[in-house]
Amino acid sequence: MNPKPSTILAFAVLGVLLAAGVLMSTNLADPQSFNTSQASRWTQSAGLGISVPACASAVSHSTTCSNGVAQATISWADPDSHGEGVNVDVCEGSSGCSLGIVYTPAGMFNSTGWDYFTLPAAGSVLLTPLKSETSYNYSLRSITATGGVTVAAAYPTFTTPNCTPAPPTGASGSCSGSNATATWNPSAGATSYTLAIDREPSSPTGWNGGATCAGGAYSGDTYNCNAASPYSLPFLAGAGYGGGVSACNAAGCSAPATIDYFSCPAPPPLPTCSVSPSSVSGAAGSLQSVTINATNDADNRLPYDCGAGSWGSNPSGVSVGPFSFTMPNDSQNCTLTAQNSIGQTQTCPFSINVGVPSTYTLTVNSSGASGVAIAGNPAPYGGTTNYTINNITSGTGITLTAPATSGGQNFSNWTGDCTGGNPCALTMNSNKTVTANYFVGGAGPTLSVAPSCDGATSRLGLSWTPYAGATQYNVRRCAGSSCTSYASAVGYFGDSSWTNLGNVGAVTSYFDTAVSAGQTWSYVINTWDGDWNNPPSNISFATAQPCGSPNQPPVAEAGISIDGVTYTNFLTVVRGTTYTNFRFSADRDVNGDAVASYDPNGWTDATNGVSSGGKCDWNSDLNQGAPTFETTINNPASPASCNSGPYTKTFNDTPGDYVYQVLRITDRLGAQSNVSSVTVRVTAPNAAPAPNTGPGHALSTGVSHTHSGASATDPDGNLASYNWTWVSCPSACPALSASSGSIAGGNANISGPTYTPNVAGSFTLRLTVTDSLGLSASSNVTENTSASPPTAYAGPTHFITAGIPHGHTGGTASDPDNNLASYRWLITHASCPSGVCLDTCPGNIGCPPISGGASPVSIPAPTFTPPVAGTYGIDLSVFDSLSAWASDSSSDVANNPPVPLACSPASWQVTIGTDATFTASGGSSGAYAWSAPAGAVPSTSGSGSSFTLRYNTSGTRSISLTRGSEGPVTCTLRVLTFEEVEP
Repeated sequence: MNPKPSTILAFAVLGVLLAAGVLMSTNLADPQSFNTSQASRWTQSAGLGISVPACASAVSHSTTCSNGVAQATISWADPDSHGEGVNVDVCEGSSGCSLGIVYTPAGMFNSTGWDYFTLPAAGSVLLTPLKSETSYNYSLRSITATGGVTVAAAYPTFTTPNCTPAPPTGASGSCSGSNATATWNPSAGATSYTLAIDREPSSPTGWNGGATCAGGAYSGDTYNCNAASPYSLPFLAGAGYGGGVSACNAAGCSAPATIDYFSCPAPPPLPTCSVSPSSVSGAAGSLQSVTINATNDADNRLPYDCGAGSWGSNPSGVSVGPFSFTMPNDSQNCTLTAQNSIGQTQTCPFSINVGVPSTYTLTVNSSGASGVAIAGNPAPYGGTTNYTINNITSGTGITLTAPATSGGQNFSNWTGDCTGGNPCALTMNSNKTVTANYFVGGAGPTLSVAPSCDGATSRLGLSWTPYAGATQYNVRRCAGSSCTSYASAVGYFGDSSWTNLGNVGAVTSYFDTAVSAGQTWSYVINTWDGDWNNPPSNISFATAQPCGSPNQPPVAEAGISIDGVTYTNFLTVVRGTTYTNFRFSADRDVNGDAVASYDPNGWTDATNGVSSGGKCDWNSDLNQGAPTFETTINNPASPASCNSGPYTKTFNDTPGDYVYQVLRITDRLGAQSNVSSVTVRVTAPNAAPAPNTGPGHALSTGVSHTHSGASATDPDGNLASYNWTWVSCPSACPALSASSGSIAGGNANISGPTYTPNVAGSFTLRLTVTDSLGLSASSNVTENTSASPPTAYAGPTHFITAGIPHGHTGGTASDPDNNLASYRWLITHASCPSGVCLDTCPGNIGCPPISGGASPVSIPAPTFTPPVAGTYGIDLSVFDSLSAWASDSSSDVANNPPVPLACSPASWQVTIGTDATFTASGGSSGAYAWSAPAGAVPSTSGSGSSFTLRYNTSGTRSISLTRGSEGPVTCTLRVLTFEEVEP
């Protein structure tokens, strides 16, 4: 606003009144000195002789809260549309400004007096932030239509509201799982919440519900100054909790909302688990057993996760207790997890290490006869006693048969790891020793013993063949199945281990009822034909069976294998391939029901079992349709004794699935099992894949190249991998990267390798593709290089000074073919003749030579003097011996010489309270810094290209200016009193 004549007149009148003592001596530059009594002098009644209505009137104020911050708005109107300025001062307190001004606009004074009333004649100001629940007063002055100053509002007061949020509602605590949890509802205006939680053994006395973060240390267990609902912490067994939560914002925190005391029950014990043993080693297909241990598990079943192993993961888990399984084909690293009723867990490791099958030793001896020829199935396991065979693979099934007589002695039974009569069936899962027992003498009666029932009474029935001339038979028995044979009948009568059951007459059968179910007894028969000196019968034994239970047929479960290690009921073979180790199993769980072949009455039950007179029949030639059983194993001691093989098999069937009925088991009483089936899938022979390298590409020496366009096909759809290798290079072959990878299916694109040709010439690559069965095929591709152009680098931008010579450095050149020849610098600017400041090779004639290029070559720097400030184009061209070339551009920026640092105006004169503005110029670099003597308002220091200040006292001051390391330079400011101002 420019001074008006009326304003000047008003101040002239004011000066007269001051001189006459009419008005109080008050510093008009101090807005705090205005009060209501002084303002009243600016009216007609004060005797000024003119009417000066206020421009601003209808002053009002209002208070509110915004995001927890107190604020006030002061408003005024201009009913007469005078359009003059308004000034507002706001002070803390109910009167006066002893507590300080909190608001006043800038620019209240100028050199001619009250003229910078910067607020509009009608408007408002927003005061924020203010203190909550605090009193403030203010004055509002305006310039009248005649240029005077009037007070439109003389220190009215207002009080700001309480902006603190209300306490939260719904504060409560509860227990969940293993946590104590506090919750509450949000409070309007709250920006954070302060939470205090105490653990207490019982309901606390005088619980105050919390504290504030500003209150310093807190004695509770948990204190959080920025909590969010819900807030949880792990609780102690049987502990109780209480606390409080306060809502907070910028104005402060509310009173705490109490969280009433609540107690948490003791959580259940943590679960534990272990596997014993924790690591199992063995051959694939072998039977193993471990014990799963756990405490405090919710359901006594432990889920397991075996990662990438074939067992995978099983969320339903395995039951606690003994756990039997068949070793898989791959090793497993498993983790079992126990979990209690509230979800707390504990893990335990279990590992399975599948290795090369173990080997064992078989020893076959004889007693009562020497050099006995034992027949073996497979044949290599037979031999002449006493013999030993080493290195037999674990799980191998062997059947041994002793001859009925050997060297005039009669076969009695097998003892050791195989008991009973012929044949002796073994499974090699440990070292085995067996003995074939013989007795001396001619052929006595042939005795057999079988268990039977007489109602509910167990008995053993003996029957024997007649002995010529015999009129009396004597029956003897011995406990167990390993009773000793003797050389003569006299020996039997003299051996106390044999109990005499008495003479039974000339009959050829006898029932021994003095037995109990499960007992095993051996028997021998002596004959009387006038004396007892006759050969006894063979020794035969049997086990008494429980009576009163119905017989149940056996259950057959057949498996097949092509390697003798892995057994299955679904086998895949290749058409036309001969398998020399084809085997059948009866003792493997191949259908996943956790059991193999078995007899519900007991496999070795003397009456109903399989081992005591039953058999296993195998459809060993795999005929289709109704099975024909070519192989029979009688009296198998166990399901493992039913195993059969090896056989040699060749499958020439049309590719497809074929079901074979292969195994039937019959028990001693003739009850037959189901006929167990297996499936063989015949597949076509594997065909080799076909690689396609794709076309060769043009190469550039020293430039990285990735070959593309390769692919592969496979008629079997079992592509597996690819690999790129070098066949030949002009010199040492460069490194290949990304040269191998996995592919799948029957048609796949193949990524090419990346390499950088190091010299010119031909590079030949080979692509080899392999399928999942190991068949592979290869193909070659050749790629050729051509001469490569050089590379130029014009160097970085330089910042220089006009009129001063400058050498542009940093230019380089390189050439993959190492045949750089020359270079050319061209420097251009509009101020130079024809725009060219420097050309080191005009018309490409007489260019300076260079050589090499395999490694970057530094280009000599061109020197020029920029005539004027501006940006100069810098172009570098390089040429090789084959006339290939390259160029690059840069630029240099020329600046004028620096201008000296200066402060203007050098001298400045103002009145008290009037702003003075100084301007900085020149200097090289850095920030301007201003410094003024004490008393300067608003500050004695400043930065930037201008500096505005004022003094409320008169005097002459030196204003200092620096820029970086330059200066200081000074300007002079003279501050005059109103009396010193010339009219």
